[in-house]
Amino acid sequence: MIQILIGIIQIIVALFTITVMVLIGLWQFIYWQNRRLEAYYKIIWKNSSNLQPREVLDIRGDPAHGFNDYYFERPTDPIIRQKLADGRSLLVVGHPLAGKTRALFQALKTCPKPLDVIIPKILDVNPVDFQVPRRLTFWRTPVLLLDDLDKYLEKQNMTYLIQEFIRAGTMIVATCREGFELQKVGHVLEREMVLFAEPVQILKVDRDSGSEIARQVGRDVPASFDGNIGSILLQLDAMKSRFQAADDIEKGILRALKRLYLAGIYHEREIFSLSRVREVCRKLEGLEMPDYQWRQTCERLRDRGFVDFRGEELLRTEEAYLEVVVQAGFQLLDNTLIALAPKR
Repeated sequence: MIQILIGIIQIIVALFTITVMVLIGLWQFIYWQNRRLEAYYKIIWKNSSNLQPREVLDIRGDPAHGFNDYYFERPTDPIIRQKLADGRSLLVVGHPLAGKTRALFQALKTCPKPLDVIIPKILDVNPVDFQVPRRLTFWRTPVLLLDDLDKYLEKQNMTYLIQEFIRAGTMIVATCREGFELQKVGHVLEREMVLFAEPVQILKVDRDSGSEIARQVGRDVPASFDGNIGSILLQLDAMKSRFQAADDIEKGILRALKRLYLAGIYHEREIFSLSRVREVCRKLEGLEMPDYQWRQTCERLRDRGFVDFRGEELLRTEEAYLEVVVQAGFQLLDNTLIALAPKR
């Protein structure tokens, strides 16, 4: 009887060992396969409750660029959370700086049922080597997060990426500005728009709510407050004053960034090649300086909150600064030669 019991235990141990080895092998296979796909993605299947601000909000997830742990709950927030909990695709729309991305981040973090989130980079897609990464966490609902959907759709074959995720049963969650950008999305994704049903609109807040938000985050309500929460968090009026106080070289670099932005010559989310910025400064702003002075000026712009360094060769800046704060000082027609130049 004892020998039979020992035999049964040995069989159980053997089966357990085999199961563990199979699971380890499967995990390694999926891990290395997904590693090959990292060129396409910022995040691959991360638990939504573990998301970090910078992963979703990019530069705006940094306290130096407006992020604050305080969150102002609005009537649309329960709607977004419920759609996520129900596994329904959704599109969040609103004016620039209305808080679209922050609302999604908050909803994903606090969703009662954690989700599996994947965020692609804003890059051209090659259908030959592209595939949807495999998942081990099959019990969580998969979510494809596309912040600024219109920017993704400017890239080649991005509709192919979206369709592949839809075929894989992935929930599509996206944000988009109202107006021209939303119209463009509706035109490009005419068939897929039915997935979103009725978009969730993030509305502006009134002056009293703006004052409460400012009090909670330790800021002043800017004189130019237009009902969009981001104008409080990003301190656009303060940044305008900093721009006015900047010297000619600093303004020239910021104008060069704006030229490149308007021409669409940047990587992913307002990430600029330093060599390209320097070239534009030389050709169009009349700025030529030694390496050490160039570096010192960029560091001053970083210290004043205008830019971030991404390694040695890239600068990242806030889109709202380029649109609202930096005064062009040039005619848009003068920017034509940049738009026609090859992108780097």
